[in-house]
Amino acid sequence: MYVMVYDTECNGLDTKDGYTMELAWGVYNVCPERDIWRLTKSHAHLLKWSHDYLVDEKAFAVTQLASDFCEIHGTPVRQVFNKFLSDLMDCDFIAGQNIIQFDIPMMVSNLNRANLDSKLLREIPAIDTYYDLNLSPNMKAKSLSYFALDHGYVNFGAHQAMNDVFACAHILSKYSITTTATIAETPLIEVITTNQYANKERKNLLYSLGFKWNGDTKTYNKITRKFFLPTLEDKLDGLTVRQIYPIVIDTQVELPF
Repeated sequence: MYVMVYDTECNGLDTKDGYTMELAWGVYNVCPERDIWRLTKSHAHLLKWSHDYLVDEKAFAVTQLASDFCEIHGTPVRQVFNKFLSDLMDCDFIAGQNIIQFDIPMMVSNLNRANLDSKLLREIPAIDTYYDLNLSPNMKAKSLSYFALDHGYVNFGAHQAMNDVFACAHILSKYSITTTATIAETPLIEVITTNQYANKERKNLLYSLGFKWNGDTKTYNKITRKFFLPTLEDKLDGLTVRQIYPIVIDTQVELPF
């Protein structure tokens, strides 16, 4: 099995109009029988877009990347994206931290801007460490550096894309790839309960299961894989479900992210 672990550093959080400034990926050969991960190739590039764009102050504070720095030291974006897609073609899964709700939609819009086909990225099964690990009850997904530390890995140089790739791969290697892949192949869903007047015991149960209160909709919501739905249904009644991912996207229309 081949898994591409990838990470992006961007000019902000806008996945529709934002710019990827740094892209890194590693392709791993994974042995399901022994859960051995072996890096077979890796690439890291600053991206040269050859035109100006703004960098959000908060993004710069995290990445320390400026657009003019990327223009000086970067590689032309189409060259990098073509290599990325070529390597992805040989993989069974793409993986990363929070890629379903950030890195993938950002890359899809960036591929479209570069006049490259995003179909492969949109259709390859995605493993997301936020949702697809069979975590113990006392562990929760969190920021990559803290999550990596929970798994015995110190992520020096966080928010440099290649470092984040290695940290994420280390986390993934601590779990059965067979189980992780099985989880990842089920849809990502939003589970909703409308019991806004829950008693203290029910509220504590909801929070312990990872639900969050949405004041706008007056509901408790949780984003998870459908794989975990039977466990939630055993403990809670009155649940409704909305599928979030995968979404069929027409590359010629506005992205629904």
